[in-house]
Amino acid sequence: MIDSMPRIPPGASEASTAGSGAVGWHAYGDLIPANFNLFVGLEASARELAYYQPVIVPGIFQTADYARTLDRRFFPHETDTELDRRIELRQQRQNVILRKRQPANLIAVLHESAVRTRVGDGHIMSAQLRRLADLGTQSNIEV
Repeated sequence: MIDSMPRIPPGASEASTAGSGAVGWHAYGDLIPANFNLFVGLEASARELAYYQPVIVPGIFQTADYARTLDRRFFPHETDTELDRRIELRQQRQNVILRKRQPANLIAVLHESAVRTRVGDGHIMSAQLRRLADLGTQSNIEV
């Protein structure tokens, strides 16, 4: 059996709250599962990120409409306000690669099915694919 939880190096927990973007996501602590909380903190203070996504576009790249469509499916009992907070959290996470001052470098490998799997209607997918293409032109982002 393969252990799917990454090994956390000593001191990583403290580092997760030391980065310049770490403060903003704490307001969304009630939305973040306990096993994902450390990851979000580390991500916020990262200098380099690497993603592999075989099924859907990673949250750090998602447009609000794409994310909302997914969240409505996976959190069907949440109110519009709760779903909006989930979208805000994703947008907050995106700041690590979009910030003007020292944005993190990101390498993302997306399986073809991640960009071919239709989420929402044609307008939502078209906007999401445009966003991927636009982000791929950034000097710190490689898709």
